[in-house]
Amino acid sequence: MHLNILAATTLASLASLTLTNAQALTPPSCKQDDLPCYVASAQYTVLGTVVSTNSNASPGTPSNYNATISIQCVYASYNTTLNTGANILGKNVLVTRFGQPRSQCPNGGGATATPSQTAIFFVHVANTPAHDTTPILSVFDICTGGVPNTDTSRQQIGTVLAKNPDYGFYGASRGGANCTLPGLPTEAKPTPSPSPSVTSATPTATATGTSQSAAKNNKAGWGFTGLVALVLGAIAA
Repeated sequence: MHLNILAATTLASLASLTLTNAQALTPPSCKQDDLPCYVASAQYTVLGTVVSTNSNASPGTPSNYNATISIQCVYASYNTTLNTGANILGKNVLVTRFGQPRSQCPNGGGATATPSQTAIFFVHVANTPAHDTTPILSVFDICTGGVPNTDTSRQQIGTVLAKNPDYGFYGASRGGANCTLPGLPTEAKPTPSPSPSVTSATPTATATGTSQSAAKNNKAGWGFTGLVALVLGAIAA
């Protein structure tokens, strides 16, 4: 009986989560083809394969459904504090807010997920999980689902992280050798290039300049002394 109650509660929670997300969906400010903007805005940038969806099974509908995605790589985490990604890497994770058509999206589009599809997804945590448990995620943009896992896409991710290495994952945390990004180290965080030194614009007096200045002062001093001597000599006479 306890198991039945738990199962019913979990199912009700998922249904509630699906419906709640459907009621308050607003696309982000990123343009749909601006992948660097998504990388720098989403909580997680991941590579994953869609295992299944409930687009045709209640409580899901084609315009509002969840997908289970197997997370193979965690590339970046743009968040207030860097998440480890440990609770989603290598796991099957529930991702909500897929579906089309969406009235909020251009031309009635929407984020979609198809079983066996491997793509780069931009997601955020939809719930606050207990310690060491797998969270439920949501797509970052209801109008954009996964983007193709191509060299061009990975290059753009690498370019963003090369400028902001603190937001990237490296080594086993990213997913290992199968999660390489062009132009970005796999095993260790790169060291940002040091800022160029700033040269003072204030001219420095040269030894010659100093000597010339001193000579002028000495010349002025002797002229004044000679004048005083002449005046005193005239008085004495």
